Amino acid sequence: MSKPRLQLILSPAKTMCFDPCAVADKAGTSEAVGLQRVDELASVMAKQSKAQLKDCLGVSDAIASENYDRFQGWASAEPRQAVVAYSGFAYAKLDARTLTEDQLRVGQKRLLILSGMWGPVRPLDQIKPYRLEMACKKLAPPYNKLALYWRDLSTETLLEGYGSGDRVLVNVASDEYASAIDFAAVKKAGVRVVKVDFWQGGKKAPTVHLKHGRGLVARYVFTHDCDSLDALKGFDLEGYEYDGEHSSDDVMVFARESAPPKKKARTK
Repeated sequence: MSKPRLQLILSPAKTMCFDPCAVADKAGTSEAVGLQRVDELASVMAKQSKAQLKDCLGVSDAIASENYDRFQGWASAEPRQAVVAYSGFAYAKLDARTLTEDQLRVGQKRLLILSGMWGPVRPLDQIKPYRLEMACKKLAPPYNKLALYWRDLSTETLLEGYGSGDRVLVNVASDEYASAIDFAAVKKAGVRVVKVDFWQGGKKAPTVHLKHGRGLVARYVFTHDCDSLDALKGFDLEGYEYDGEHSSDDVMVFARESAPPKKKARTK
């Protein structure tokens, strides 16, 4: 499979699901490029008490206890492909479990997920359950600046993923996670960087719909194998359309009047 001209970066999700996925298993598995650093970081996390994890992660007692158990049992934890393991708002709309094997393989070359725990992750890279946000600053150096800890490897992995031609990076990650990319180095390498924004009813979309939009764009790229910004301008899921009036050289805006109605729950 040839290397792409267009790639995306996307944030991970706090919520995770490790149920089996037959389609993802058929599409294959891969190994995260930063496993040595992951293991070092997991060792640091395993030394944290439940109270320290609660403070470090900013979570409840129950979530701190869950993640204490995760890090204590890290070596024996069963992994799952990242694109089906994450299950937050963006990933609900990416909905990888409904994609085909070929579409997942398209995503494998086009999407880079930026994780605080796993660093740069491709969709079929196997990851283990964890909770660790990129913005966590309460670990000892160098782990108190996770974006910097991962920046060199994330940027290198991204750039190595490109083919030749007019290359573009589509940023659908949050600022917190996008900070793991050295954008100056990316631009110096001749890659155009474009951030995606979502508007709804004439103003920026609410946070939940923003996250939904990011996942929808990723799904569109997976299903249409978009290799240029012109191809991405065709994005039309859930009422969105390209808004040329509000877009610029470095910002691509997709707009809609309102969110689609919520699906009614099935009644027996």
